[in-house]
Amino acid sequence: MDQLRVLLTKHMALWQSSWSMGTFGAIAYAPVEAVELKKRMVTAISDGTPCSAFKKPATRLERSTLRVGLRQQLAFARSQGDHERAETILAWQKAFDREAGEAETDDDSPGH
Repeated sequence: MDQLRVLLTKHMALWQSSWSMGTFGAIAYAPVEAVELKKRMVTAISDGTPCSAFKKPATRLERSTLRVGLRQQLAFARSQGDHERAETILAWQKAFDREAGEAETDDDSPGH
């Protein structure tokens, strides 16, 4: 189990470093808007930008992209033991992830 954890941690670190260097691999196959939104989100979190200053997602794709990106970033921060970054991401999730915060209505699909 420890070997698996080390392998996964190394894999996540490699993924994170390639993310920050702009080498997105499979993510490059996502819609350009989704890739750009994730880049902006990662940069904003790294720069210490408050979630209230981040442009609220306007479409369903943007909302889901931001939710998934925040969940990925939280998993990575926790795997690295970066508690400060994890707390920052949790604050962002409260603002942008309806499963982490209060339920909100999806304009594109009411009732879901």
